[in-house]
Amino acid sequence: MFSKISIKNRLIGAFSLFSLLLLLVGGMGLYSAKHSVELLENLTLKDTQTAAEIARIKYRMEFNRSELLRAIQHDPSFVLSKMHDHPVAKHITSLENSIKILKEKFDAYQASVVDPEEKKLLDTWVSRSNNLGMDVVNQTMAAIQANDWETAASLTVKVINPLYTKSDVDSKALSLYLEDRAEKNRVHVQENIAFMSYLLIAVIVFGIIMAIIVGWLLVRSIINPLQHAVSVARRVAEGDLRSDVTVTSQDEIGVLLSALKEMNTSLAHIVGEVRVGTETIASASGQIAAGNLDLSNRTEAQAGSLEETASAME
Repeated sequence: MFSKISIKNRLIGAFSLFSLLLLLVGGMGLYSAKHSVELLENLTLKDTQTAAEIARIKYRMEFNRSELLRAIQHDPSFVLSKMHDHPVAKHITSLENSIKILKEKFDAYQASVVDPEEKKLLDTWVSRSNNLGMDVVNQTMAAIQANDWETAASLTVKVINPLYTKSDVDSKALSLYLEDRAEKNRVHVQENIAFMSYLLIAVIVFGIIMAIIVGWLLVRSIINPLQHAVSVARRVAEGDLRSDVTVTSQDEIGVLLSALKEMNTSLAHIVGEVRVGTETIASASGQIAAGNLDLSNRTEAQAGSLEETASAME
C-alpha cells in the first residue's frame, strides 16, 4: 500500500493524522470539562440551591409564627403588653412583608420543580401545612387587628403550632429526598467525570499506538529501499555491474532505483560494446603484425636474392 504513495504524500498523511488525533484529544478534553461543569451547575448546584430555598421558606414560616407570638404579647390582658414601646401594627406590617416574601420564594421554587417525586412531596407539604401556614397566619392577623385576642391566641396555640409540627415532618421528608437525590447526582457527576477521563486516556493511548505503527511503517517504507539504492550505487562505484536492482515502489526512491537500474544496464551495455571493440582491435593488430612479419621475411629473402644477383654480375 505504501509503495504506491509518494513520500511527500505519506508525510502529509502522517502529519494530518497526528493533527486530527491532537484535535480529537483537545476537543474531548474541552467537551469533558464543559460537560462536567454543566452537570455540576444543573445537578449539584441546583440541588444546593433547592435545599437553600427550602431552608429560606422554613425560616420565613418560623419568622411568621414568632412574629405572631410577639404580636399576641400586645394583648391588654397580659402584663407584658405594657412593656412594649411600639404598636402592634409594627408586627402586622412585618408579617405582611414576610408573607409576601414567603409567597414569592415559594412561587419561584414551585415553578422550578420538574422532578415528579419532588413535586409530589412539595404538594403534600403545602396541603398539610395549610398553604405553608399563610392562610391561618392571615386569619390570626385579622383577629389581632379586630382586637379579638382570644381567637388570635387560640389559632396560634391550637392551630398554628400543630400545623407547624406536621409541616416539619413533611418538609423533612422533602429535604431528605433532596439530600438523597443530591447524593445520587454527586455520584453520577463523579462517574461521568471518571468515564470521560478513561475515554480521554484511551484516545491518548490509541493515538500513541497509531503514532508508533504509522511511524514504523513510514520509516520502514523509506529506509529499506533507500539502503538498497545506496548498496547498488556502491557496487556500481566499485565496478560491479552485475547488481540485481529490484524496484518495489513507485515513490521517489522507486524512481531513483529505476534510474540506477537503467544506468546499470546502460553501463553494462557500454562495457560490453567496448569489450567487443577491444577484441576486434586486438585481432586486427595481430593480423597486421603477422603481415608485417611476412613482409619482413619476404624483404629479407628479396635482399638475399639481390645480393646473389649482384655477386653473379660482378
